[in-house]
Amino acid sequence: MRKLLLTCSLVALLAAPFAFAQPGGGFRLGGDQLLLQKSVQEELKLTDSQKEKLAEVQKAVAKAGFKDKEGREEAMKGVTKVKDDLKDEQKKRLKQIELQVSVQFGGVGALAKEEVAKSLKLTDKQKEEIKELGDEFRKDAGEIFKDAKGDKEKFQEAQKKIAKLRQDSVDKVTKTFTDEQKSAYKELTGAPFEGRIEFGGGFKNKDKKGKDKDKKKDA
Repeated sequence: MRKLLLTCSLVALLAAPFAFAQPGGGFRLGGDQLLLQKSVQEELKLTDSQKEKLAEVQKAVAKAGFKDKEGREEAMKGVTKVKDDLKDEQKKRLKQIELQVSVQFGGVGALAKEEVAKSLKLTDKQKEEIKELGDEFRKDAGEIFKDAKGDKEKFQEAQKKIAKLRQDSVDKVTKTFTDEQKSAYKELTGAPFEGRIEFGGGFKNKDKKGKDKDKKKDA
């Protein structure tokens, strides 16, 4: 599965209203916000009419800006209307993508989300491990970023280190899964989502051969 890449400006304008803190660290991105992503729209095979409505929402959100929270929330009601009209299989796939993105960008904390934890039937021991790993990750990530402050090259290297730490913490938990939990997790995440998630700023997207497919300057 092609790795999803996130820019250093983690909570950009369109992401901000739908990035929620999770127990044990990390965050999740709401399905409403993900519907604004072109890659997700293509994955769900939305109609041109639906895409046009979502494009209007994006313009309204951008116009409202960071300071006008009420304006952004009002504009996002247009996304809810499109979401409500999705077919059952589209809604299911959207939730799968939401969890995949949350784990990729938010780490182990995404597994502690109440709905996810319940579906996985996490034990108290697993929940406690998630909390401890989340706390450990936040501490280590903070130290890494602190050391890289003010140095672009160090910051880029820090992002790689933190991405590895994040994935390592997820792997530590999933390795404790029973066969039943592994099956449930596979159902919750579905097929790997290979789309690109954009949050503003700069990013690199690589094709399956690992070559740069697209580049934008960092914000």
